[in-house]
Amino acid sequence: MRFKHSIAIPITLFFLVIVAGIFATGYFINKNVFYTVFEERESNKSKNIHLTINSILSLETKKLSSLSKILKHDTDLYYGLYHYQKTAGDRKPLAAAMKQLHSQVNLQTFLMATTQGQILYSADKAELHEKPAASEAFQRALKGEQVLAVTQAGGRWSLRSFVPISVSGKNTPTGVLILGNRIDDEFASKIARETGSQLFLATADDVIAASYRESGPERIDQELARKTLLEQRPLFYTDRENFRSYTYVPLRILEDEFCLVIETDISVIKDLLKKNKAKLAEWGIFLFFAITLLGCVVMYMLIRPLSRLETKARQVIAQYSEGEPDLSPRGNEISTLVRAINTMVNTVENHIADRVRAEEALRESTHMLESLVEASPLAIFETDETGRIRVWNPAAESIFGWRRDEALNLPNPIFARGSNPELKAACDRTLRGEGFSNVEIAGADRNGAGIVLSFSGAPLLDRTGNPSGMTAIVADITEAKRAEEALRRSEEKLIHSQKMEAVGRLAGGVAHDFNNLLSVIMGYSELLLARLAERSRERHEIEEIFKAGERASSLTQQLLAFSRLQVLKPKVFRMNEVVSDHSKMLRRLIGETFELAIDLDPDIWPAKADPNQIGQVLMNLVVNARDAMPGGGRISVSNGNVEFGEPLVEERLTIPKGRYVRVDVMDDGCGMNPDTLARIFEPFFTTKEQGKGTGLGLATVYGIVKQSGGYISVASSPGEGTTFSLYFPAAEDAETGPEEEARTPEKEEATGGETLLVVEDEEMVRELACEALKGFGYSVLEASTGAEAIALAGGYPGPIHLLVTDMVMPGMNGIELARELTASRPGLLVLFISGYSREAVTQLGDVDARGVFLQKPITPTKLLESVRGILSGNGDPARSGNGGDASGDSPPDRPPTSPGSGAPGGANR
Repeated sequence: MRFKHSIAIPITLFFLVIVAGIFATGYFINKNVFYTVFEERESNKSKNIHLTINSILSLETKKLSSLSKILKHDTDLYYGLYHYQKTAGDRKPLAAAMKQLHSQVNLQTFLMATTQGQILYSADKAELHEKPAASEAFQRALKGEQVLAVTQAGGRWSLRSFVPISVSGKNTPTGVLILGNRIDDEFASKIARETGSQLFLATADDVIAASYRESGPERIDQELARKTLLEQRPLFYTDRENFRSYTYVPLRILEDEFCLVIETDISVIKDLLKKNKAKLAEWGIFLFFAITLLGCVVMYMLIRPLSRLETKARQVIAQYSEGEPDLSPRGNEISTLVRAINTMVNTVENHIADRVRAEEALRESTHMLESLVEASPLAIFETDETGRIRVWNPAAESIFGWRRDEALNLPNPIFARGSNPELKAACDRTLRGEGFSNVEIAGADRNGAGIVLSFSGAPLLDRTGNPSGMTAIVADITEAKRAEEALRRSEEKLIHSQKMEAVGRLAGGVAHDFNNLLSVIMGYSELLLARLAERSRERHEIEEIFKAGERASSLTQQLLAFSRLQVLKPKVFRMNEVVSDHSKMLRRLIGETFELAIDLDPDIWPAKADPNQIGQVLMNLVVNARDAMPGGGRISVSNGNVEFGEPLVEERLTIPKGRYVRVDVMDDGCGMNPDTLARIFEPFFTTKEQGKGTGLGLATVYGIVKQSGGYISVASSPGEGTTFSLYFPAAEDAETGPEEEARTPEKEEATGGETLLVVEDEEMVRELACEALKGFGYSVLEASTGAEAIALAGGYPGPIHLLVTDMVMPGMNGIELARELTASRPGLLVLFISGYSREAVTQLGDVDARGVFLQKPITPTKLLESVRGILSGNGDPARSGNGGDASGDSPPDRPPTSPGSGAPGGANR
């Protein structure tokens, strides 16, 4: 048995700790009692000292008061002061009298001052420079009052009496006698000698008097002094480190409040505590030896029986345990005995239950493994070295199609009739000892349907380490592969849509800027032509410039159509009417070598779009089909109703569910390959020869269809022709819009005397418009911004008949400008002009009905006709000049200029 782990040690230590705690508690209680008694004693002592000091101060004030009354009528002082007054400055008699009196009164402060505060005599030379006139007591003395007060001068406090002295027999003082004693360290020492305690006198800010001074930090706590003065009650503080006590008492001297601090030496407590500590140490040593002896007795009487019981437990453990358990002593005798008994009980229980637990664990493990195999969503099968099935779970039945009774103990049915060669090769390699993890394999089920599998396999080894079979885990990832392919197509569709949107924005921006330049080129060309004679040599060159501008304008209109920024005039119409109206023109476009077959559904639903633009789409597609068949062929145009219960999803197109009017344009031409199909709607993309196409035909079709809210689908293969399918949402309102009567506007005189406000941020376009309008007699006000136009209109006193404004300008746009000016000038008419404007497309319907839209490029003729038509009341907002249709200003009896831009064989694809 090891003594250091014996229970006797903690028991002995426990008693020793208890005794030590009792002694320590008694010592601290005794110490606090000592301090409490001394503090109570000092509190009573401080009250007595306070009464003594008040008595001393009372005697001092009475002494000063009595002396003041006596000296006030002293004849020597009268004479000295009278002599000083009469001789205008001779102080000798006064000084002699003051000196003699000072030796008799024995006061620290003894001085004479004039009524102006000048010191005539002072017993203390340090007080010669005082200014007594500044004190309130001095001023009261000048009124004839004898004043006792506590004053501060030169950083020193004093108890003084101010005595007015008059030598004229009147009440008006001739001088003031000031006498008293200083409240300083000497004053505090005097009181300390009488009270037997060290004293300090303090204000709220500093100690002004002390019975003794020490080097180093001041022991008086100014914070306690301020608190005593504020609360007007005594405070007690004990410095137990230095064995001193301090009593802070409020002290009133005449009208002023001071804090009296009484210091007492309590070092006697230190001696008492020292004696008390020695006594406690003696008792502690005695109890230590007594408790140690008690521990030895406990060890002898308690530990020996525990040791004998532990030996018996070890014998039982050795008899029933198969091995040699670790029973080395740990802890004390009781813990060692408990551990031995627990080990003994566990040994007996384990001997009985080992076999039962082993059998139960085997059953649970087998059941768990079978449950995992049965519940697994993955196909799991196991074969022996010959390939016969030993395990076949329900997931294998579901994926491959063979039931368990058709597979167990039979050759693997997956490989029957040579099917699933890739899977068989993987299984054979696994039987040879290789392992696989998530290998993608193409396979088939019992019915021959193709499936995609993820194969993982591992060989089963016998005791010698040779393969005795294999286990395979197979996942059907067919749906995952399909979803992956669908995701890839969706990403391609999104990329294509973003590319077309970016190209459209670029094309629209180019067309806008280009239309401004064309306005200047065509406008000044027209002005020059008007000034030149018919047979002028320069006329032909300028006419060619104007024609080139017209052709460039046609290209910009096609760019605007592609970018979906042209102004459409949608209405409800029947598709059959549009196709029928354009059939003759289509036949002339393709020529006699082509057959045009038109098949129209008589019950076609109405659609809502711009019929003129839909006709342009048909012409572009038919011309495109013609160019795809250089040797002639058949072109079919058909339509029909279609309703999608679910969204139609194609490789590059998704059409939401709903009702649509479909138009198909088919040809049996050369067709297109996938690379060409991916780019056919890009502007300026063409496979035609140089100079045979602009590459804007199908881009125009795409832009018009998308801006009309429709969808376009293309099906084509090389050598098999092409089919364009257009889908337009069916109109909810079956009533078609009224037919517009074809009318020729009356030719009106373009001249006039009205006042026009022209607002255009492009300087060249603005100068052209102003020059043209001024040339025909109009008064023109011009501005470059909306803010400038508002300021100009506000300062113009006369009427403004028409506002001609660009749609898009920096700061305020044309729509906002028109609203501002029509609000202040209700009769103002408006003509909007723009190269393109997204705002024009989305907001034109919001402007006043008098607003007319003129599409750039503008020429003087178009501008003057529009201006004259509005001013004469013939301006039609719905008939806003757009500079031609989407493919250019092509007349109806001939093909549009470059409607397509070719693919192989000339097709714009």
